[in-house]
Amino acid sequence: MAMQKLDHIPQPTCIRTMLPGNIHVLTYTEVSRRAVDELAQHILDIYHENQAELAKGETILSFLIDSRVGSQPIKYTLSRMRQTVGRIEGDHGTQIAIILSDNLMMNMLRTLSNQVMRRSDVLHIFGADEYEAAIAWLRPD
Repeated sequence: MAMQKLDHIPQPTCIRTMLPGNIHVLTYTEVSRRAVDELAQHILDIYHENQAELAKGETILSFLIDSRVGSQPIKYTLSRMRQTVGRIEGDHGTQIAIILSDNLMMNMLRTLSNQVMRRSDVLHIFGADEYEAAIAWLRPD
């Protein structure tokens, strides 16, 4: 009896979960362009799913991007985020907390994020040991 070969199913490189307070958590599982592509798709999916509430001004989207696994390719990430933000209609308020493990990257990202952010977006960068602080910052009062 011949054994059937199972097709390789790629594991996700960016996992999407939700925390209480409507915080969308996007956690990288590896450092790669594929992970950045998955992040971008998750962001577009979340905006699409919340489009009606956003149009009414009834919600502010909150994202926690967990990059404790390592720093993603910076040039590719900025390019993909510019494309992603360009596909989002309207100027809805968005809160973004990013968790990084590299202090040097934290300073660089603060500077480079101005090239991608919309005027209604608020970004805060946290260190790898500040996960709970990032969640507290995102939670509605």
